[in-house]
Amino acid sequence: MTEGFIKNVIVRSRSGQEMTDLSYNPEQLVVLIVDDHDPIRKALKRLLTQMHFNDVIETFDGKDAIQILDDRPVDLILCDIYMRNIDGFGVLRYVRSRDAGSDIPFIMISGEAEREDIVKAVDLGSDDYAIKPFHASDIEKKIVTVLNKFHSPTPLLRLLRLGERLLLLKQYTDAFGTFNEAHKLDPNSMRARHGKAVALQHLKRTNEAIQILNASIEVNQTYYKNYATLANLHLAKNETTEAICWLKLELELNPKQPERQVLLAKLLQAENDAMGAIQHYREALKENTRHLEALMGMGHAHAAAENIEKAVYYFKRARRYHPSNTKSLETVVRLCLDVGEQKKAELILRDEVRAHPERLDAEILLAKLYASTEQLELALESVDHVLTAEEDHLQALRMKAVLETKLKHFEVAVAVFEHVLELDDSIGSLINLGDAKLAHGQIEKAESVFRQALVMDNKNPKVLFRLANICMKMDQFTKAFVLYHKLSALGQLSEKVQEEMKYCLVEIRRRRIRPTRASGNGGGSVSEAS
Repeated sequence: MTEGFIKNVIVRSRSGQEMTDLSYNPEQLVVLIVDDHDPIRKALKRLLTQMHFNDVIETFDGKDAIQILDDRPVDLILCDIYMRNIDGFGVLRYVRSRDAGSDIPFIMISGEAEREDIVKAVDLGSDDYAIKPFHASDIEKKIVTVLNKFHSPTPLLRLLRLGERLLLLKQYTDAFGTFNEAHKLDPNSMRARHGKAVALQHLKRTNEAIQILNASIEVNQTYYKNYATLANLHLAKNETTEAICWLKLELELNPKQPERQVLLAKLLQAENDAMGAIQHYREALKENTRHLEALMGMGHAHAAAENIEKAVYYFKRARRYHPSNTKSLETVVRLCLDVGEQKKAELILRDEVRAHPERLDAEILLAKLYASTEQLELALESVDHVLTAEEDHLQALRMKAVLETKLKHFEVAVAVFEHVLELDDSIGSLINLGDAKLAHGQIEKAESVFRQALVMDNKNPKVLFRLANICMKMDQFTKAFVLYHKLSALGQLSEKVQEEMKYCLVEIRRRRIRPTRASGNGGGSVSEAS
C-alpha cells in the first residue's frame, strides 16, 4: 500500500454524475464478487467497471472465494449468502477471523428478505447488506460509503492495515517492521502486538512469537486471536496438548467458528475424548447444520462412544445434505457390518436405491455388500441396474466382469473386460483382461495381453509374476527364470518366487544334460541348450 493508495480523487458514477471527496482511488482497488447467479455477477461487474474499478474478480462459490483470498489481497467483497460448498456466512467468518485483512469492507447480498439473515450478517461483521433484486444506484451508494469509511483511517490504523497487507503479500520482514512502528504509536494495541507475532511466526522465529503472545495475554485476556495463533504455533510443533488448551480458550471467546470447532473436535477425537469431540462438533453444527466434516465427525465420535444408532443417524444426515458424497454411505455400511448388522446395512442401501434410483453409487455399494457375502446373483443384479442406467460405468463394468468370472461365465467376463479396455487403456485394465483370459483357459491369449502390459510398464510386479507363471505353464523355464529374477531385483523375492526360481533352475539343468552320440575316443556327453 503506497501513499497514492489513500488519496482524494474524482470519479464519474454510473449515472454520469461526479462523485467527489472519495478517500480512495477505485482504479487501485481489487474487488471480489462471490455469487452463484451468473446474471447478478455480470451486472455487479458492469456497475463496478462504470465506477472505475479495473480489477474485479468473479467466482460462483464460497470455497473458491476463500482460495482467492488466500492467494492475494482484496479490498472489497460483494458476497451472496446461499451458495454451494461454503455459503456467504462461511466466507464472512473466514475473513473476520483471519490474521491479516480481517476488517476489509464486506457487503452481503441476499436473495431472501429474511430478517434472520440480515441480523446474522451484521452480527458476523458485514459492513452492509443488499436484498435482491436491487437498484444499481443503491449498491453504488453502499460501496462508496463502506470504502470511504474504510479509507479514512487514523495513522495507527493505516499502519496496522499496511502491515496486514504486507503479510498477505508474504513480505514478512517489512510486515514486522510496520507492526513495530504501530506498536510504538500505541504500545497497548493488541492488533499491533499480534501482527508482530504473526510476522515472526512466518519468519520461523517461533519462540519469539510465543513470547509476545503470552505477554499480550497477560495484558489483555479477551483478544481471542492471541489464543488462535498460539494454538496454530503449537500445532505446527506437534504439541497437541498445548494446542488443545489454547483452542479451547479461543473458542470460549469466539465460539461461532465452525472450522475451528471441527479442528478442536478432531484433536480431541485423536486423544480418544469422544464426548469432548461431540461437544465441539455440535457447536460447529449450530453455525452450519450442513457442515460435512462436522456431520461425519459426529458419526465417528458417536461410534467411538458405542452409540451406534446416533452414529448411523449422523452419517445418514451427511448423505441427505450431501447426496454426491459416497463416503458417508460407505461409512454407514461399514459401521453396520462391524457390529454384525448386515441386514440393517442392506435395508439402508435398498431404501437409498428405492428413494433415489439416479444415485448409482448406492447400487454399487449394494452390489459390493452382496458380493462380500457371496450372494453373487444379487450382486450381479445390482450391477446390471447400474449398467442399464449408464452402460459405460467403469466401476460397474469391472464388478460385472469379476462377478461373471466367479460365476464361471468366462466368455462374458472376457468380453466385458475387453470393453473396459476400450474405455480405459490403463495397465490395470490389461491385467484384468489377462486374468480373465487365464481363468478362461486362454493361456496364449493371456500371455499376449501381459506382454502388452510389460511394454507399458516393464517393472510392474503383477505383470512380471503373471507372465512368469504363464511361462511355467508353457514349460518355458528359462523365460520364467528371467522374469522371476527381475522380480527379485525389484525386491519382490517372496517364498513363492524363491520356490519357483529353484524349480526353474532344476528344469533348466535337467534339459541341458542330454546323452549324445559316442565320440571317437570312447564316448562322453556334451551340454546342449534347451
